Amino acid sequence: MKRTIRINAIGRRIGEDHHNAKLTNHEVDQIHELLDERDRFVKRLEAAGHGRDQIRHAPKFVGLDIRSIAAKFDVAPSTVQDIHTGRRRAQHPAKSKTIDMPD
Repeated sequence: MKRTIRINAIGRRIGEDHHNAKLTNHEVDQIHELLDERDRFVKRLEAAGHGRDQIRHAPKFVGLDIRSIAAKFDVAPSTVQDIHTGRRRAQHPAKSKTIDMPD
C-alpha cells in the first residue's frame, strides 16, 4: 500500500504526517478559525467601547479563550498558543513523497 506524505525543504515529514503529530491538519485549521473568531470578537468589543477588563475576560465566557479551545481538541493550552504564534505547525510543504506502507 502506498501513501503520500508532505515534507519540508530538507525532506522531513511535517504536519499530520510527522510521527509526533497529535492533531490533523484539519484540526489545526479549525484552531486557527476559532482563534480568528476570538480576535474578531475582541475587536467588536473594542469598537463598542468596552473596558479592558471586560475585553480581557469576555472570550472565556463564549468559549473562545486558549484553555477552552485546547480542551475541545484535548491538547495543552501551550499547544494552542504555539499554533497561534506560529511556533508549531507553521511549515508549508515543499513537496510530497510517496512511501510504501506495511500491510
